[in-house]
Amino acid sequence: MYGLVFEIVEEFVIEKQGLEVWHEIKNKAKCRVRDGGFLRRSYYPDNELVDIIVAASEILGVAVPDILQVFG
Repeated sequence: MYGLVFEIVEEFVIEKQGLEVWHEIKNKAKCRVRDGGFLRRSYYPDNELVDIIVAASEILGVAVPDILQVFG
């Protein structure tokens, strides 16, 4: 998955839920990329995005399909 997708998810969460929630999601997903550190044209393993989406679902109390629908 290209870093652009990760960047969009990061920006969306920070805009809607705040930086603290983004940090909670990253910690739960064991994401070690610094804030704003996803490189748009770099490739990241798909499972890393899945981990972030699942963590967001658990922390926000929103079903995974509903989170995915927000991103089309």
